[in-house]
Amino acid sequence: MTAPERASLPGPALLFCPADRPDRYEKALAAADAVILDLEDGVGADAKDAARAALVATGLDPARVIVRVNATGTAEHAADIAALRGTGYRVIMLPKTETRAQLDALGDDWRIVALCETPLGILNAAEVVAAPNVIAVLWGAEDLIAAMGGRTSRFPDGRYRDVVRHARSAVLLAAAAHGKAAIDAVYLNIPDLAGLAAEAEDASASGFTLKACIHPSQVAVVRTAFQADDAQVAWARRVLAAARDVSGQDRGVLKVDGQMIDAPLLRQAEAILASVRLPGAPLQPRVAQERQHGGDPAVHERLAGQVELAEDRVHVLFHRRLGQGQLAGDALVAPALGHLAQDVKLARGEPGQRRLAQPGAPGHQRVDHLRVDHRPAAGDRAQRRQ
Repeated sequence: MTAPERASLPGPALLFCPADRPDRYEKALAAADAVILDLEDGVGADAKDAARAALVATGLDPARVIVRVNATGTAEHAADIAALRGTGYRVIMLPKTETRAQLDALGDDWRIVALCETPLGILNAAEVVAAPNVIAVLWGAEDLIAAMGGRTSRFPDGRYRDVVRHARSAVLLAAAAHGKAAIDAVYLNIPDLAGLAAEAEDASASGFTLKACIHPSQVAVVRTAFQADDAQVAWARRVLAAARDVSGQDRGVLKVDGQMIDAPLLRQAEAILASVRLPGAPLQPRVAQERQHGGDPAVHERLAGQVELAEDRVHVLFHRRLGQGQLAGDALVAPALGHLAQDVKLARGEPGQRRLAQPGAPGHQRVDHLRVDHRPAAGDRAQRRQ
């Protein structure tokens, strides 16, 4: 089964915002990678109609908006869906998802983030995420414990209780088995940023692709936790460089830094590079940066590193799609490559298009509006910079 598609939603930080507070919409969207406009628990019963009206009247970028509707089988759910049909929002979060039938009833009009937060929802997680209209799954601890008659989801030291850890793992495994993105639950102790960091780092290392936030102060912590550190990136690049150096040879196992590297570790290296954001938001074109810093050799080397890292990330995802059969003719059916292509273009500061060629084969495949040369070996790149 393929790795979860990280591009199904912007991430890694998703920020909840009550839908009855349109004054916060833009601020929430500016703070996070995507915003979850909440029509369910975040809005009181007497404010539901006003929240729907505000949501319809306030336009945000639909690509960065998820709308949490009310649970199926309620009058509020039907009203939510009716209101959303008059907007551009087509990604909805369905709370208390428990069965495939609930998802099938929504049809193909919506891309759904299933929220598994009840005992039945956790037990049916694999059935839920297998639905074709489900693009991601979020799990919830507090509703789960409440439904079980429990008192608290965590021990006094902040660790989850065993049944909650089981639920978290069950949802993560179900998502991975069906190639869907897994979203880690919210961290309710807002001042405890250290606890949030530890939990988010564990989520990222375990395979979650995103984490939900309830306060803007949590966003930076989550982004840092989901970003591989410098040592991890350096290791991943050494591993992939070694793999390229022996490409075409009958070598199933590599040796890097004295460690045996086989296919699973290669995939881990790919995942590390795929998680990396290039420094600078946005990146300045390379020529402008060099002019600004007077041709400083240190700056030149850093910029060269940015280009190579962006190219590495493009190649990781390109060949992942190639293995999944997602290439068709001259078009690459992989939205994730759009922002990576832009990273390379900005880092290079060069106009025009490059080529991204399948190793050992003539021709190229299009990646957004950018073509990238076939990757040279690490040694060749070092010579190119000299």
